[in-house]
Amino acid sequence: MAEPVSHPPVPGKLVLVADDEADIAEVIARLLREDGDEVSVAHGGAEALKLLETRAFDLVISDMEMEQVKGPTSSSGWPREGEARARRFSS
Repeated sequence: MAEPVSHPPVPGKLVLVADDEADIAEVIARLLREDGDEVSVAHGGAEALKLLETRAFDLVISDMEMEQVKGPTSSSGWPREGEARARRFSS
């Protein structure tokens, strides 16, 4: 079995973490900040959508089962401007 490849962090990215479970969102945000990223946290889908209207994020990490907005359907409400800049992952 091949050894896992380790890559150094790429600091300075603007990241949005969206999760209605505050503890989970804060752990993810803390780890990203430790790697040098600027992180905004949204504690729900509606809050995430508001933040997405105001900033262009390099990365969005989103819970798939938030109360106000469900994962895959939430992306349909995300702003289209700057879409190519953001890479979207869901957990």
